[in-house]
Amino acid sequence: MVYCLEKQAFAYMDSHKIDSALLYFNRAISLAKTQRNSLLVKQITASLASYYIKNSEYSMADSCLAPYMEYVHDADKMVFYGLMADVCMNTGRCDKGNMYCLYLLDKGDVYFKQKACRLLVMYHSARNDVRNASRYIDLYDKYTDSVRVIEAADVVARMNASYNYSNYKTKAANLEVENARANMWKMLYGSLAFVLAALLIVGLLWVRKRAKAREMRFEILKRDMAEHSDAHIRELEGRMAELQLKLGEAERHGAQQAQQLVMQQAQLEALVDMANRRRSIRTTIKERLAGSSIYMMVRDAAAAGAILSDAAWDELDSFVNELIPGFKASLYGISKLSKQDYHLCLLIRLGGLSGTDMATVMGRTKSAVSKAKTKLQERFIGSGREAGNLDDFIASL
Repeated sequence: MVYCLEKQAFAYMDSHKIDSALLYFNRAISLAKTQRNSLLVKQITASLASYYIKNSEYSMADSCLAPYMEYVHDADKMVFYGLMADVCMNTGRCDKGNMYCLYLLDKGDVYFKQKACRLLVMYHSARNDVRNASRYIDLYDKYTDSVRVIEAADVVARMNASYNYSNYKTKAANLEVENARANMWKMLYGSLAFVLAALLIVGLLWVRKRAKAREMRFEILKRDMAEHSDAHIRELEGRMAELQLKLGEAERHGAQQAQQLVMQQAQLEALVDMANRRRSIRTTIKERLAGSSIYMMVRDAAAAGAILSDAAWDELDSFVNELIPGFKASLYGISKLSKQDYHLCLLIRLGGLSGTDMATVMGRTKSAVSKAKTKLQERFIGSGREAGNLDDFIASL
């Protein structure tokens, strides 16, 4: 707090507000005395005295310094002796001032020696002692040069320190920018990785969901194909024959068992009837396909070695899907198909065409068609499945 008051006093001094400066000097001295810090009291007193000397108020400076001169120690002797030398030389006590100056020359640093030489030049000039005055002038010039060297070194040191600090600030700013840029890239890469991971997870879940849905659709088609197959109908008819025999025996032993068998027989008859209807529909579709003008167009193109045009493929697509609603949707519901794969499925469903005929109208080789059918079988029926061949599967749609 004492130093703050002292600095405030110096600030008022620089602003030429004399009364305010003196007020803060006195407050600083009072506070230092309250704290019983004699060294601090002497330091503030010396600052006040230097202020008076600067303003040529030597008597005021003398009244500040005089009470403390007998308590001056080695730590503050140079400051007080330097101030008293100025005061004595300017208040007529030249002999005492001369004593202080000689002490400064003997014990002081270059600044105090320079000051002592300046005062001693004044002292000997006033006594017309040219020889001593000249000697102290030479010494004053010598110490002045030393002071200039020191001040120049201080200026260079301050300039170096300022340059180093500026360089440090520039490097620190560049480093801060680089760190900010690095952090930004880290955040960007982290966000990108998070988004990619989220997209990957969503994609995997979607693929798994699609695969499961296709699997379910395939199982439904497989079950439907088995339910209206000839083997299934024969199995149902065999079970009905067995039930007929059991029913005859049950009628002789009890009415309750006979009633249960009659219900089972009715269920089997309904299943057989449904299977026969589906088989009848299949047969009708097969006959309509084989007797259609579209089939004849494809057979004629194959016989002539011609490739079907886009219009012919569109006509075949429309005819098959009108006759068998949902044919295309059923295929694409199980697996995604290329245009050529779908055309091959149309030809298989049309029926009655050899591999050579299919290759001809599609403009492909027989081996290419065979490989395509193998890939379709793996895609629709699956590798390792015992679900029959591709032709039977597509014909069941």
